[in-house]
Amino acid sequence: MRTTVSILVALLLIVLAGCATFRGMAQDTENLVRGARLFSEIAHSPSLEERRVKAVQLKALEHDGDQITRRIFETLNSTFITPLDREDIRSIARDLDDILDYLESVAQHLILFELGY
Repeated sequence: MRTTVSILVALLLIVLAGCATFRGMAQDTENLVRGARLFSEIAHSPSLEERRVKAVQLKALEHDGDQITRRIFETLNSTFITPLDREDIRSIARDLDDILDYLESVAQHLILFELGY
């Protein structure tokens, strides 16, 4: 019985890995992780000029995240059957994008108000 469950789980993971929606969500998550690391560098940077340079990089990552999210939505709109509920996928993608938007906004405020570590 345990072997059967293991095989079914392995097959499910193979199917999901091949799903364009999940590939997009994986890209979106990787982009968010890069953005969070960059935000951490901004927050811990002693130099205002260094923060400004990194904020431009974060803005570019945020723009990339918007493009990835748009592609996820396009894939959802053109896919007949999805492995999870369509609205759940849309909600997760939107939430990932919102988090990166918030990080970028806080980074801009750190620079605007010259808040230091």
